[in-house]
Amino acid sequence: MKRLLPALLTVMSLVSGPATVLLADEVYSGIAGYSEKVLPSARDTYVSVPVRAGEAALGELTLEGSPDPDGNQDISISGLGGWSADELADRHAVRLFEGVGEGLRFPVSANNGSTATVNFETAAPSPGAIVALEEEWTLDTLFPPATQAVFHESTSKFASGRRSELIVLSPQSNSGLVSGARIYFLESGAWFESGGSFRAAGTDRIPVDAVLVIRHPSGLGGTSWDMQGIGFHGPVASRIVRESQVARSYSYGLLKLGGTTLADLNLSAPAFRESSGVAVAERVDILQRFETTLPSSPTPAATFFTTSTGWKNARAGTPVADAEVLPNGSALVIENLTAPAAHQSNWIQTGATAP
Repeated sequence: MKRLLPALLTVMSLVSGPATVLLADEVYSGIAGYSEKVLPSARDTYVSVPVRAGEAALGELTLEGSPDPDGNQDISISGLGGWSADELADRHAVRLFEGVGEGLRFPVSANNGSTATVNFETAAPSPGAIVALEEEWTLDTLFPPATQAVFHESTSKFASGRRSELIVLSPQSNSGLVSGARIYFLESGAWFESGGSFRAAGTDRIPVDAVLVIRHPSGLGGTSWDMQGIGFHGPVASRIVRESQVARSYSYGLLKLGGTTLADLNLSAPAFRESSGVAVAERVDILQRFETTLPSSPTPAATFFTTSTGWKNARAGTPVADAEVLPNGSALVIENLTAPAAHQSNWIQTGATAP
């Protein structure tokens, strides 16, 4: 099995602005850091999770047999195995490090002692490609009910007893803003999904590039969230799928640690279209960064667009913004101001090909 290359372990403040390097040491890992987010009362706090759930294990892929009629494919990964039945199915995924679908992640749906079952959709990798087997966050692992102090626990499952909520934004929306794909709350020491039968939801996976909204009600006070962990090593891709002549908004969590500039965001045409000029009427795609807003008025903290001369800030004067730093853990929304042509691409936010 191939291991992660030695890298500098750089611990950084991920609150806002450029990172402050505190120490460095050589380890077999990625980049480590922590992020302190203040979560005020009566506000929605938008945030991404720039640290991974566990260390990735790299190896060469072997396709075992052929896909079934539903596209499920059994695979083995060199150097890995010895699993108990379906132990990977709860929260593990396979990430492609090279080739077709580079950076995309595919959940493991089943496994035996030596093979795992995934559905690669249209991105089936070549045999021998390097892949990463890694854990994904769930509600219970990112916010353990027994120990976390981020959320005010609800006193019942109904509206009268509801306190803090966790909203996982939909990756796309027709509304010009993003909508909640899932809404969760904590009650009686467990996570539940809002609505319907109040399904127990502690094992629900949180997409790697999801935007999370932590909503605190008024009158109960704010909290804080300290995230600690290791950043993503190698390519991590977000899939952007546009329908022809349909204007949408797309939400993505920023995965790079240490802060990144707009110029280094690796977001360009055709996934993000260039505007013909700086006038409002000439803009076609905009990038919005969200922080803390009123629940009834989710206005962005900053808005950007690109022209032939680079990134621009949409504030008065439309100053050049190539060097503007996006705070760690930023929540980003791509909004189509004009309807695009049909398009599908994979936006690789981090890293490069496998070592």
